[in-house]
Parts: sequence; structure tokens; C-alpha cells
Amino acid sequence: MSTDSFQIQPQAVSENVGTVGSLLARAGEVIGELASTVLDGASFAGIGSDVAAANASLQSSQVDSLQQLHQGLQQVNQAVDASNQAYQQADRSVAAGYGDGAATDPAGQSGTAAQAVDMTTDQQLRDQLTADEDNRTHVYLDSERHPTVGIGFNLDRNDARSQLASVGANYDAVRAGTQDLTPAQVNQLFSHDVGTAVTTARDYYAGFDQLDPARQRVLTNMAFNMGPATLGQFHQLHTALTNGDWNAAANAMQDSRWATQVGDRATRLIEHMRSGQ
Repeated sequence: MSTDSFQIQPQAVSENVGTVGSLLARAGEVIGELASTVLDGASFAGIGSDVAAANASLQSSQVDSLQQLHQGLQQVNQAVDASNQAYQQADRSVAAGYGDGAATDPAGQSGTAAQAVDMTTDQQLRDQLTADEDNRTHVYLDSERHPTVGIGFNLDRNDARSQLASVGANYDAVRAGTQDLTPAQVNQLFSHDVGTAVTTARDYYAGFDQLDPARQRVLTNMAFNMGPATLGQFHQLHTALTNGDWNAAANAMQDSRWATQVGDRATRLIEHMRSGQ
């Protein structure tokens, strides 16, 4: 008997997960932008300190509200994705009952749970990113003509100045090429960015931790490379991940502008997504 008649079709739910994932990515960006928009209190000197204090209070209130909204969206995204995963599990169970009994889990391994790996410290991921991004202590222009240093650290990004200050480097001097980073400073910046990329990948796909390590590395690598806003636009990839359709996921990556931009990097990541190895 064909199992086709027992297929549950959760595409609409999958698309909703992708949409909420995009909202999450944008909400995170807005929070960062607003939090970094600090007006100089001196600019209010002519009209009194009370106005300056009111401005600071308003900004703090706005940031708090957006953070609460962001947390709410995360919960919605997780709930919707959990519902979709339940549909998928029911589909696999029915197919196993009427087919050959071999059901595939979301990690792509028949009857086997994904091996737990901490991507924030995973050496394979760090080695891949270092090879993809290069490792330079002196500023250079990347393929998009952005001044860059370390392991893919874009000096045009909004938090570049504060991040360099946090590791004891002078932003203006580094950007001008009169100061190089130390290997320790490069590693500090890299560790921070890897952690951010893992968070971005999880926000994009709530089933991230159920993926096998190879596919977790793919999503984290993409998040590191393109950031939350662009990753959030990969709706077909998200749907394919939710459906456990690795060929469709790889094809969605292949049929993107990103794949043509990064070349060999994309080719390798696409193969990892397809094979899970």
C-alpha cells in the first residue's frame, strides 16, 4: 500500500515558522540599533538636564519593550515549530506503520538522535570559519570592499568600535592600519562572533539543536557569514529543514545569490547540508 495518502502536509506551518524567524532577526537588529543610539547629554544643555534625563529614560523604556517583544516572538516561533515537528513525527510514525518500518528523524539519521555538540566551542566549526574568512591581524578590504580584520570582523558593522574597545584595541587606529590586533584579541572577537552566529542560527530555526552537528555547522557558518537579516530571508531553506528534506535544503542554498557570491564556501556547505557529513 502506498504511504502517500498518509502524508501530513505542514507546509503552511513551516512557512509561518520562517516568517516569525525573519521577524526575530529584524527585532534583534532593531534592539541593537536602538540600544546603540545614545544621544549626547551635552546637546540638551540649553534646555535643561530634566530633558536629557527624560530622553535617557525613554530610550531605556523602548529598549526594554523591544526586548520583551523579541522574547515573545522567540516563544511563538518555538511553539509553532514544535507543532510542526509534531506533525512531522506523526507523519513518520504513520509511514513507518504502513511502509517498511524505517522512519527518519529530523536529524537525518534513522532511529538515531543527533549527537550533542556545543557549537560555540566546536573546533571543527572554528577551523571551517577560519579557513573561509581568513585570519589577519592587519586591516584589509574584503570581497565587498569592507575594511575587515581578524577572522571576518567587519569594521563597518554597528558595534565594531565597542567590540574593539572591549578587547583593548583602538578602533580608529586599527581601521587606519596603524595598529594591528594581537592573536589574543583576534580570538576574543572571534569567540564573541561565533556565539552570536550560533544564537542567530537558533533564532532562525528552532529545531537547530535537533540537527546533526554537520548541519548545525552549516547554519552557523551561514549566520556568521551573512547575519540574521539575510539568513532570515531563506524561507525555502527553512521549510526544507522543518520537513527534513535535505536535498531540498541544499537546493535552496544553491539557488541563492549568496551561493554565487561566496563560491567554494557555498559549494562545500551545500554538500554538508545534503549529506549531513
